[in-house]
Amino acid sequence: MEETTVETNETENINAILSFSQAIAIITNILYKREKKEKKLLLYSFDEFRTTMEEEDARLKSFFDELYLSTNPSSKNKDSQARVKGQLLFICYFLCGIRNKFVNYARRDLTVYLDSTGTSNATIDTLADLGVTITSRTVTRHKNTISEEYTRTIDSVLARYAENAMVLNIDDYHSIHTKRMPNTTTTSTAAHLATVLMNPIATQNAIPNTNIHNPVLVDAGLIKMNVTNKFMMLYGLSHNRRWGFRVINDDTRMEELTIHSYDIRLKEK
Repeated sequence: MEETTVETNETENINAILSFSQAIAIITNILYKREKKEKKLLLYSFDEFRTTMEEEDARLKSFFDELYLSTNPSSKNKDSQARVKGQLLFICYFLCGIRNKFVNYARRDLTVYLDSTGTSNATIDTLADLGVTITSRTVTRHKNTISEEYTRTIDSVLARYAENAMVLNIDDYHSIHTKRMPNTTTTSTAAHLATVLMNPIATQNAIPNTNIHNPVLVDAGLIKMNVTNKFMMLYGLSHNRRWGFRVINDDTRMEELTIHSYDIRLKEK
């Protein structure tokens, strides 16, 4: 009898129709738990977002059905339907952010993207007043936090592989193309980007710290030896002998070096 009652209650909960405000409240609570307590990443797919929400509360199925049908999907092609799903995902995050300002992962990521494209602080703060983004000051603090966490991550990885060999690649990039008229955030677009890629080799021990440099620095004896054995022997050869060209006598050489003028013959004709 108790099992039948439990199954009936579960069926009633699934079939219960939530109001719009109730559905937004439930989704907001789920997102707050994911972002602030579980530290999970943002969901960028509407289908994944919907599946995740419905797994947490099956009553949300009817809400998402109505939300998707409101876009009239039958009249749109596949590309338009995919674009609409992205817009619906933004609407869900936007409404949840209005209900609880601490549900802000979507707004934060959007602000970081706009900031990376050179969007001015005034524009970002205007969008923040509309609830679309976070403020420019907040995104600056967020970038500083990421930088500090990244530094700690690098230190921990280096400590973990301190006894192993590492391959280091450095890509030094310079862009000197600049804007002639500055905006509110930057005076130019000149950029210097140095990318360092470190690949630790877990199966190879670190290379011994052996000094391979000559302690004498400028070694006169070594310079003389290399000049005598490697350079002077070649300097004593003529160009033709050095590169294996044909050898000719002086008369032939003078003939080949003579500049002949045929202007008089052409005039006579």
